[in-house]
Amino acid sequence: MDTSSRKAKASRMNGKKGGRPVASKTLITQKIGERIVEKLYERIDPLIDAQLNSAIGVILKKTDNKGLHHYLEEAPSTSAARFLVEQVLGRPKESIEHSGGAKGLIALVTSLQESDPKDE
Repeated sequence: MDTSSRKAKASRMNGKKGGRPVASKTLITQKIGERIVEKLYERIDPLIDAQLNSAIGVILKKTDNKGLHHYLEEAPSTSAARFLVEQVLGRPKESIEHSGGAKGLIALVTSLQESDPKDE
């Protein structure tokens, strides 16, 4: 058995042992995250309905303490609609723009070549 295969076997055995212990802060964070997921799952339908209402816009009927009705119109929200679509279809890829065009890149390469210590 060569050295690299012995190292690989040792690494696999160490991995089975669990490796480095998880920090208590990380465990607490994981437990909190699990609890949030539980609570969110229990109440997800009203949250989805509210997000959909926000996306399409609604007219809300409010009654004050005197029994008078007030109507409030909420305009459609494109950000709410975008959020819902991204949850289902995923986020679109975003391109990163750079300034300076090709001349900026050529200047950088030229500058690097001029300062190359191997040429000295």
